[in-house]
Amino acid sequence: MSERKKIVIKRRLFEPFPETTSPPPAESEKTEERMEETIPQHEQPSQSVSKPLDLSIVDAAIEKFNELMSKINEIKNKDKTMQKVFHRQDFVDLRVVKKKLDELTNMKSEVLAGAGTIENLLNEAVAALESEMVRLEEQLFEKLVE
Repeated sequence: MSERKKIVIKRRLFEPFPETTSPPPAESEKTEERMEETIPQHEQPSQSVSKPLDLSIVDAAIEKFNELMSKINEIKNKDKTMQKVFHRQDFVDLRVVKKKLDELTNMKSEVLAGAGTIENLLNEAVAALESEMVRLEEQLFEKLVE
């Protein structure tokens, strides 16, 4: 739902520019990009004064996501090395193969169980960033109107 707010605000921000300046569409996009680049630089001092975003949620979510990805890569690497070993050796006991596959399955289950909480953290971080983006876009819109 916050994405809809974000899109609506962007449309309000960018629609008046082409109407007032009337350049070709490609040039208006370049002008809008330049406006986006310059205005946030001027807004930065007021952002820190008005209400800084608490990035601890975002940092924690990114850290947990990176941990999850490292576990996934570890599982992939173990799987690849086991496959290479089993393909090279003809006399591998099936009990050993089953044991190794069970270990991989358990590791995958642990990763999947932890992925739900990490997904929730990432969703919270996205929501926090979206709300901050909406707030910044509203400030930008107010500054452009003034």
